[in-house]
Amino acid sequence: MVKKLVLLAVALSTVLAAIPVLASTRPTDITSSASTPDLRVSSSLDQSLSSARVATIQTGSPVSGQLAPGQRHVADGFALEVQGVDISTSLVREGYLELRIAVAYQNNSTSPIPYSATAFAGEYTYPELQIIDDEGVVYPLDRSVADHAVAGSDLPSIPVGLPAHWTVGYQVPETQASDLAIQLVQAGAVLATWDLDAGPVRLEGWTAPDDATEVGVSEDIAWSDGLTVDFHTVYGDSCGDPYSVVSAGNGKVIGTVTSTAITDTLFPNVLYPNIPFYAIWADGSSAHYQNVLDADYLFLDLGDVISGDASKFKPGVEMNSLIFDATVNNVESNEKVIMPPGSEQIFDLEFGLPRDSRLVDPQANPVALYAITPDGVSYWVDLSNAADLNAEFIFGDSFDFDTIKAADRELLEDLTEAFACTESAPVRYLGTIDGLADYRAVTGIGFPEETVELAPEALP
Repeated sequence: MVKKLVLLAVALSTVLAAIPVLASTRPTDITSSASTPDLRVSSSLDQSLSSARVATIQTGSPVSGQLAPGQRHVADGFALEVQGVDISTSLVREGYLELRIAVAYQNNSTSPIPYSATAFAGEYTYPELQIIDDEGVVYPLDRSVADHAVAGSDLPSIPVGLPAHWTVGYQVPETQASDLAIQLVQAGAVLATWDLDAGPVRLEGWTAPDDATEVGVSEDIAWSDGLTVDFHTVYGDSCGDPYSVVSAGNGKVIGTVTSTAITDTLFPNVLYPNIPFYAIWADGSSAHYQNVLDADYLFLDLGDVISGDASKFKPGVEMNSLIFDATVNNVESNEKVIMPPGSEQIFDLEFGLPRDSRLVDPQANPVALYAITPDGVSYWVDLSNAADLNAEFIFGDSFDFDTIKAADRELLEDLTEAFACTESAPVRYLGTIDGLADYRAVTGIGFPEETVELAPEALP
């Protein structure tokens, strides 16, 4: 297959406009994402919140931290990691510190569970997360404040065996913040405690769900009668300025679908409400399939791009119309791309999700793909050795890069990044942190029976 420039028409029409960079209410200093308060940021509005809304008193001092950030607690039906903490001066309460904590949760129950930004206030069958300060004051997660719990994944529900990610937030008095811990609580029993002053440990990552077949990069998957697919290339970015805004993250997984059929076939042909693909990041962030791009029709000859030949390379309406006319006959919907008999096409899976640079790497690649065929057979694709989407990959080693001027090569790299960001847009901070938000009705999901694992001190 001829390797040409992978380029969305919409990217061509918008690249000069650039991806907008939105100002945040404060710049992010990623080096301060640790247990030491960042007191360089001036506080703003002093909002008085009622004591009932903010905290309750728990007798005695905080439980000594049994776990360090990064360590995982495994319980019946789930596993949870408190991964890291960012502490800075509150922008909304004078004399308070603002805590933002990264959390990943793996659904190990027997059925999918709804994904909710405020899950850890005790929704559905989720446990609760609460902060306890020096004086034994307990701060529950306040779901009534929009920026205290923010989605870090983009999922309608969490499939069995997959992780999801959150940022949870709390306001704690500066005078009582030298020995902070976060507790995992279920039915009033403390299951685990993380000492937020302990140094973070390396995350252990995620493995395939029990029912999934594990495959590697470029390994063929029998998708349906006459179709095989393999996945070989990844891309991760956070569009706009990921270090000063909560960005719309973009993950791409690129593969090849091959037809040996003698009639037209459909791909991926997994119909809503079933979802064929999920991308997973090392920090437990995850996103569901949003779009499949038939890349063969989105290729342009590199020579035409470089030469600027107006008869062949026309960013804007003309090129959009040309590509739309070419693709509309080959795509019934995002669920039904038509594969002609005996054809082979490169395709690009798009995944979008919120990325908070204070607590995750906003430009990381996805590390795994969870794929479910039309027959319900699931595969876990390990992407750790996948190629990066870059100019060398796009143009292939048949093109002599030495003949391209530095400015032209920089343009090509910019076009590559613009292509990757066309499905996402940055999102401004609202209050202190916000991300993408989707409302989805949750239907047809059985809720697992609640199981409570009591802490040793709570046992009779």
